[in-house]
Amino acid sequence: MGEFLAVHDFGFQGVDPIFVMHFLTIQRWVEYARQLHFAMAAQEVLVGGKHVPLTTIEYNLLAYLLKKAGEICPKDQILKQIWGTGYETCLHYVHLYIGRLRRKIERAPSRPEYLISVYGKGYCFQLSDASAQ
Repeated sequence: MGEFLAVHDFGFQGVDPIFVMHFLTIQRWVEYARQLHFAMAAQEVLVGGKHVPLTTIEYNLLAYLLKKAGEICPKDQILKQIWGTGYETCLHYVHLYIGRLRRKIERAPSRPEYLISVYGKGYCFQLSDASAQ
């Protein structure tokens, strides 16, 4: 995190706006997700410093939502990306696996901070502190 602080201290004048956007997203993620650590390369998830075992589907779902962090992902899009074609009639899978993930990574699964339901639209991985809303 030291390199982030050094870049932040010097400002962003003359820096590619896309880099700035990615930097700010990563910085918010690092600051907010102290409770949740997701190491994509190692395919490892830690909650409160403890390893959380995930199934392949749970891991792929979390990775997909993290890649789309801050965006609303429609259930049918999630279904196609995670399960592939042939599962179009199985939208309940998305709801089921979001529930499983919430029980594993959320402090209070009934009041999620990370995996947010967007009524009538889908799900969103929340980057900002839910309590600030």
